[in-house]
Amino acid sequence: MKLSTGIIISLVLALLGTNALWLYAAIDAGVTATYRETTHRQNKEALDQALAIFPVINNITYTKEEVIKAAKHPYYKSELFEKDGYLWVGNIGLSFSETGRLYEVKRAWE
Repeated sequence: MKLSTGIIISLVLALLGTNALWLYAAIDAGVTATYRETTHRQNKEALDQALAIFPVINNITYTKEEVIKAAKHPYYKSELFEKDGYLWVGNIGLSFSETGRLYEVKRAWE
């Protein structure tokens, strides 16, 4: 009788342990999927912003304001801000030369 009780307790503990591991794996998979989806969305927004800028900078007489307006178009919802020499518009940072020409474009997560 004592042996069967010990076996049952061992099996119940093993079952609880494996269920805890399955629960952890399921939660981890959900978090990973969320991060992957967020990264995909940010990459798509940055690509769309960059593609919106190309027709503007193709024109030789473009202005800084035209570039900013094109970058703001599809996704931008917040205020512009400057940090580390870049004007941040959504997911991309725009660097302009002294003459107002677009010098560099940088992603937010680099």
